[in-house]
Amino acid sequence: MLGPLLFLLYVNDIGHSISCSTVKLFADDTNLFIYGKSAEDLQARAMHEITLLSEWFIANKLSLSINKSCYTVFGASSEAKSRINLNIGNTVLQQVEFSKYLGGLY
Repeated sequence: MLGPLLFLLYVNDIGHSISCSTVKLFADDTNLFIYGKSAEDLQARAMHEITLLSEWFIANKLSLSINKSCYTVFGASSEAKSRINLNIGNTVLQQVEFSKYLGGLY
């Protein structure tokens, strides 16, 4: 049972790796919450934070499951949602309406 505790201690500083968003951790799931006043602002902020987070993962020798990574846009029109496209490196992230979060739907 020491493994989960050591993992939490290891990733405890992940929130310091980003500049203007909130990180929520649950077990080995990492969630970013980013806000913006427009689709363009949101996209720019999200890409900046994703880049910082990716660099943190690399620096800490952790792997990011890019194929399991996705994003949801809340409170925007369909048109605004369609203008937001995010990627990690050369991989385009899938925009979803909901995702599984440790067995539950949120």
